[in-house]
Formats: sequence, structure tokens, C-alpha cells
Amino acid sequence: ALGYASPSFGGLSLSIQWHPSVATTSQQAGSSTTLENSSNVNYALTYAPSMVEGLTLAYGSSKTEIMSSASANDDEEMTMAVNYVNGSLSLGYQISEAQTGAAGANGNNVEEYGIAFAVNENLSVSYNQMDNEDDATAGTASVTEDSSGISAAYTMGSASFRLAANEADNVNGVAGQTDENMELSLKLSF
Repeated sequence: ALGYASPSFGGLSLSIQWHPSVATTSQQAGSSTTLENSSNVNYALTYAPSMVEGLTLAYGSSKTEIMSSASANDDEEMTMAVNYVNGSLSLGYQISEAQTGAAGANGNNVEEYGIAFAVNENLSVSYNQMDNEDDATAGTASVTEDSSGISAAYTMGSASFRLAANEADNVNGVAGQTDENMELSLKLSF
């Protein structure tokens, strides 16, 4: 694998990686030749503008080219994110897409956001939401899994009380499948 990560220029940085996959061997006139059967390229851009303190923008992409079969399709993934932190407030938003090249396989489109707030040095709360859409294939309809969760944590000395409540509809792309859970925990440090 080959990779490069640039230094930051005005808050902008780039990283790129290339991963060839060598797994096929052919025999030719008493010698063997190794052939490349796939190649993966990943890159990511991150930008933290100095004029907006606490803001970070990010973009990443990946593509895998399958060369071992002329009929094989390529796999592609992409994600974009915006994060903002200002004192005790944190906000985040992200969209992602993954498309597998396999015939008849679903791709995914994901949109998610979250907010976290430190009320004081002891209490923090957060809320997160995610929508994961499975692309329709021939003869099926697109299904979106909706997940949301709220959590709170309170720390007092060596004790930490935590509450998390989560809910998901259309779990794993199955229409009508619902899942809920609530967790209350106490953590003690000695």
C-alpha cells in the first residue's frame, strides 16, 4: 500500500492511499506471474477554516476496481461531515453513501446528525438521529431504518450515573421491525 498525508495549508489537509490486491497467479513457460485482481483508492479532505473557530468540514471517498472479471462492478463509498464545537456545545451532521458493485445488492444512503451539550462540569446530555435507506433492487421497495437516541450522564466524584434510551424502526431494512432499549448504569472508580 502507498499513502500520503499532506501538511495543513490554511486549515486544509489531504490524505490519499492506494491498495493493490494481488491474489492471482498464472503459470507461463516455467515461471509464474502474479497479477493484480483489484485496486482500492481512498482519499480524504479535511478543512478547518480559521475564520470560524470550532468548525471542521470533511469529505472522504473510496473506490475499489475489480479487475479479475470483466463483468465485475466496482464498489464505491463516499461520506461528508460538518462538525462544530463552541464551548460546551457540539453539533455534527454527516451523509454517507455506499454502493456495492455486486449485481442485485442493495446500496445504502445514510444521513445522521447529533447534538451534545455539557450543562455544567457534572451533567451532559446528547441526542442523535440516523436515517439509513437501503436502495431498492428489482421487485423491492426502498426501506429506511430510522434510529434515534438520547443520553445523559451525571458525574459526582468517583461515581458516574448514565442513562441511554434508543429506538429504531424498520431495523436492518425490514419494514415494521422495531427495536427499543433503555440502559441505566452506575460506574464507580476507585
